[in-house]
Amino acid sequence: MTSIAVEIRGLKEAQQKQVQMVRDLKGEPMKSAMRNASLIVHRGGVKNLHPWKGPGTGGVDTGRMRASIQPNVREEQSGIVGTVGSNVEYAKYQELGTKPHWVGIKHIGTWAKRHLGVRKPVFVSGIALRFLARAIEDNSDRIFHKVGDGVAKIVKK
Repeated sequence: MTSIAVEIRGLKEAQQKQVQMVRDLKGEPMKSAMRNASLIVHRGGVKNLHPWKGPGTGGVDTGRMRASIQPNVREEQSGIVGTVGSNVEYAKYQELGTKPHWVGIKHIGTWAKRHLGVRKPVFVSGIALRFLARAIEDNSDRIFHKVGDGVAKIVKK
């Protein structure tokens, strides 16, 4: 009877390398890559907000919402997470839209006077501006490459 012997070399080292790579996925290379990717989305979102010219356009009146857009990178149990958003109450409605509706003078009077020349309730279209979603879509290749660069640094380590 013939016997075959197999010797595996480097298995322990390969396992150690895998453990280190998993640890590094929550480390500085990934944090840096996610910061860069989040900044791309931030810049794109700010760029997508320009002065109002009619329903579904612009979104900038005073610049408060545009100035409030901030990137954030944090470590969670699942890994490094990057977010871009605004703490301005109406930002979600600008991003996601609403059903067409009447807005009372209490909420829109100053804006309506400035842009429409009237100070009365206004019927708004509720069209979503998607300023952040468009920033992601328009820059998806750049975002992918930034995150890929972070992973490549971890693998080469």
